Amino acid sequence: MLIFMNNDNHFEDAATFLSLIRSIVQEQLTGMDSTTVCIVERVNNDGTLNIYIPPDMNNFITGVINASKFSFRRGDAAILYKIQNQLSNSFIIMRVGGDRGGGN
Repeated sequence: MLIFMNNDNHFEDAATFLSLIRSIVQEQLTGMDSTTVCIVERVNNDGTLNIYIPPDMNNFITGVINASKFSFRRGDAAILYKIQNQLSNSFIIMRVGGDRGGGN
């Protein structure tokens, strides 16, 4: 462990030390799985979904696998699970709001 001290055992550069800690924490968080709310733009013929993540309504993520028990319609809100926080490695795990009444 690096500690920045002068001869009097006082921190010489607390800002640098704090920056190092923040960097380590951020690095750990970047690789963790995460979830986010998304909106279904389109349900494709193969059952995959085209989605966007609010507030960015202009960039679509296409062909996202629906791993939930729910069916979706355009405009539905869903929970996107991102493995290692990567959009390229993500899938839908549930619909926000649950059942519509028909079990789906």
